[in-house]
Parts: sequence; structure tokens; C-alpha cells
Amino acid sequence: MFFKEWPVLLVDDEPDVLAVSKLAMKNFAVYGLPLEIYTAASKADAIRLLNDNAEVACSLAVAFLDVVMENDKAGLELCDYIRNDTGNKVTQIFIRTGQPGLAPEREVVDNYDINGYFTKVEATEDKLYSLVKSAVRQYLSSGMALATVELLNNL
Repeated sequence: MFFKEWPVLLVDDEPDVLAVSKLAMKNFAVYGLPLEIYTAASKADAIRLLNDNAEVACSLAVAFLDVVMENDKAGLELCDYIRNDTGNKVTQIFIRTGQPGLAPEREVVDNYDINGYFTKVEATEDKLYSLVKSAVRQYLSSGMALATVELLNNL
């Protein structure tokens, strides 16, 4: 395999949520490789991280985005930025929110290219584990599929 670790981005304006999530995922491994966890406290911080660190931007496997940060839809705007402004269709994006009434699940699933939605209350260590494991698997499958299509187009 070409990877040394799996880049995971946690974006949340609550420092405790970032710390607990990072701690919960500290010993996770997928295909024998550890996670490299990056954190950002806002949409702006996440965009800065992605713009300043090309390696992370190009290989980001999984992102967990809070919805309400600088504004009521900052996480959704970040999702749109990742998918549409950067053209990244491979990173597995999960929306997690402490205020589901501001971003109802069906509306978010219908309007944003995400891989999952859950509330912060649901974010147990076991839930994060299963999401990360399945997301990295899907990330690899999506990347292989896109590479195959690109190869065939070039032939």
C-alpha cells in the first residue's frame, strides 16, 4: 500500500469535542495503519489547513464536520467547499451536529454530498470506530474507481 497513515479531519468549534474525539480515535487503525488526526476549530481554520497543506488536501480520507460554528451552516458550507471548490469527491464526509434542528438530516442528505449524518450524542467511540473503518474502505474504493475511469479515458 502507498499510505503510511490515514488523514482524518475533525472540525468543531467546541475544544472538548475535538479533544474527546481525538482521544477516542487515538489508537484506531485501518489495514494496520494509524490515523493522522488534524483538527480545526472553524470553517476558516479548516480551509486554511487544506490550502496550506497540499498533502492533507490531496489524501484526506475522512472528515467529521460540525454544522454550527461561525454561523448556522458553516459546516455545510465547508462540505460544499471540499466537494465543489476543491473538486474532492473522494473524501468521506460526515456531518455531526449538536443542534439537529438547524440542519435537519433529510435536508442535509438531500442537498449535500455527504457520507453520513449523526448527532454529537451518537458519537460514541464505537460509532466513530465503525464510521472510520468503513469510510477508509470506501475512500480506497472510490479512489480506485476514479483512477480506473481516468486511465480508461486516457486510453
